[in-house]
Amino acid sequence: MKYLAIIPARAGSKGVQNKNIRAIRGHPLIAWSIRQALEVPSISDVVVSTDSLEIAAIAREYGAATPFIRPIALAQDETPTEPVMRHSIHWYEAHGIKHDAVVLLQPTSPIRLPGSIQRAV
Repeated sequence: MKYLAIIPARAGSKGVQNKNIRAIRGHPLIAWSIRQALEVPSISDVVVSTDSLEIAAIAREYGAATPFIRPIALAQDETPTEPVMRHSIHWYEAHGIKHDAVVLLQPTSPIRLPGSIQRAV
């Protein structure tokens, strides 16, 4: 099976400014989820869906794909996660890449036990 890991990380945050790229133990918060996804052999693609060029650049530094910038309409405070995921899936399908399943990794919840993602897959 071919899995797509989607990490949604928008720039706007009311509570903690730039939370997705703030350093936690020496690395941006988003880096922890990217690294964990890249360690799972069955995940073929790790994409960060973001509306921020800065987040996209940091995500690429840590090995994630950022083949698009998320439309502003999908980067609002009240935007549900599901349309953001559909946008990512549709982008890959439009480029001839199909996945059997999707793994959603919220960057604001980086504390996962080793092997948790693989077991979930």
